[in-house]
Amino acid sequence: MDTLKKINRYIFVLLVVLAIGMIGFSVYSLLIPSDAPDAGQSKLGFLWSMWHTIFFLVLLLSSFLVYKFWDKLFPANTPLAILLLGFSFFFSFVTFMFGWISLLGLYGMIFALIVSIVLAIVNYVYMFNKGAGELHIWLTISKIILVSITLIVFINALLTRNFSGMAVSLSCVGLLMIVLGVEEFQKKSKVFFVLSIVAAFFLFLIAIQM
Repeated sequence: MDTLKKINRYIFVLLVVLAIGMIGFSVYSLLIPSDAPDAGQSKLGFLWSMWHTIFFLVLLLSSFLVYKFWDKLFPANTPLAILLLGFSFFFSFVTFMFGWISLLGLYGMIFALIVSIVLAIVNYVYMFNKGAGELHIWLTISKIILVSITLIVFINALLTRNFSGMAVSLSCVGLLMIVLGVEEFQKKSKVFFVLSIVAAFFLFLIAIQM
């Protein structure tokens, strides 16, 4: 159980750092003048509407409930926290940024959703399976799904010359590295786990810049 909680904590902290870094990089890129043709299409600002108010209140209430019942929600607490982090990330972009850069908020929210689903599957299988073999099967299924999504998105991106698709495929590879790291962590290979997390972090950074 302690191992499972450590894995959840490491992944959540990594995503928080990644989200803060991505927001900081986005703000920095908007503050620095650029000669790129599409540089003026995105800018900092502030937008608030009834939709923002409802979204904020639901997000605030959900965050409070997850915090209040954190221990009782285990093993779904960290996946829920990651999902809320993704929604918060999206909210920050659509509230304080205008233009194409706000799409990064949407991509971040989708990425958080994928991570929360994968982590929830790993958590529940770890908790309720009767043997390590079942956990290995579920991790293998997760790897197959991620590899399939990566190949499909990457091929489509190449055919359509869509850089956003390539960024999504890199993010999927990053998720695959995390799954591999979790699998090796179960085998007490902490070095490989750390290396996989670092590799995933750099892949996410490359995907952000695309």
